[in-house]
Amino acid sequence: MSRHPIQTTQTQVEPPASERERDHTDNKTAGAPASTGPTDPLPRARHFLLGAVVVNCVLQLILPDRVSLGEWWLGWPLLEAPLGLAGFIALRHERNFAREGVRTLVRVLLIVMVLAVSFNTAMLLSLLAPSNNPNGIDLLLSCAAVLTMNILTFGVVYWWIDSGGPAARRDPNNTRHDLQFPQDVEAEPWQPRPEDYLYTSYTNVFAFSPTDTMPLTRRAKGIFTLQSAVALLTMLVTLGLAVNNLT
Repeated sequence: MSRHPIQTTQTQVEPPASERERDHTDNKTAGAPASTGPTDPLPRARHFLLGAVVVNCVLQLILPDRVSLGEWWLGWPLLEAPLGLAGFIALRHERNFAREGVRTLVRVLLIVMVLAVSFNTAMLLSLLAPSNNPNGIDLLLSCAAVLTMNILTFGVVYWWIDSGGPAARRDPNNTRHDLQFPQDVEAEPWQPRPEDYLYTSYTNVFAFSPTDTMPLTRRAKGIFTLQSAVALLTMLVTLGLAVNNLT
């Protein structure tokens, strides 16, 4: 009589579906990098550059001819618009933010924008001569337009130069910042957005000094000084004499 081995079967008990889904989710997220906080993709930030150029060009077109560079087809929009459009197209990919050719293109655009707002401020001052017989309301409106261009222009400048550019600013190993925001001293990672630089530009215009954001490098301090000087001439001189003309 032969003996047959006794065969035993083991039944594997599967975990509930909810546990399997949780384990699957944990496995997927185990190798994912930790989030450093909500930040906008760099290509989306290029709309900040284009928006500033568009607003500046519109304001240039509505300024009196004596404040702008002659007729509109001879004015600053003829220089700013093509450069702004080229910069907007060139920055459609994140890798282009670090390319030297693209950075040079944006630098030229920013130089033109700064020259434009400085030129408009000088033309405003020339209108204050008694021989020009300026109209008070025109001066006030022109002053408001030039101040708006000032804020937008230097807001873009701060955004573009800080830490070597928007792409370099995102590098956690890059500690050579041109501007120090209050959030930079916190332990939790934080990245400034274009609106943070716009607010910095706004406060520097109306306070004539840095408020919560401090310039750290010599070039940042020089740009802060230039912006405050242009704003000071626009507001104190032009606005003061325009009010006198109204009265």
